[in-house]
Amino acid sequence: MILNKAISLLIISLLVVACSTTHSNKDKRFKIYDNYINDNKLESLKAISRFRMRGWTPLDNRHLIMSSTHRKSYLLTLKNYCQDLTTTTGIVPHQALSNTLDTKFDSIIVLTQRHLKCRIDTIHIIDKTQHNELTALRKASL
Repeated sequence: MILNKAISLLIISLLVVACSTTHSNKDKRFKIYDNYINDNKLESLKAISRFRMRGWTPLDNRHLIMSSTHRKSYLLTLKNYCQDLTTTTGIVPHQALSNTLDTKFDSIIVLTQRHLKCRIDTIHIIDKTQHNELTALRKASL
């Protein structure tokens, strides 16, 4: 009986350590992009007018790059973890106004999780070099 309790406590301890390590690794990955934003002093926007999505690249489940018409790219940070963002085949911007992407009102919908809206927290304009650096960071963190 004492042996069973000891084994149960050991298993619970190992599960707690494994879960906290996994959560910690996700936090580290999220911080890579947050640090990049701070280190490069990326310009923050409250909204993008005349926005029409042309493409997107997931970085992790909280950060993605969206390309727009006129060859402009934006780094979006979402308020929370967005399930399946890195594995989905598509996303749809949910826009309160059809031609504006806004941090106050808009969100991203992952096609495999249509019932969930991933709220946009921040939008940063990025150039082609920064786009390439961010995608390289993603590859390095996998």
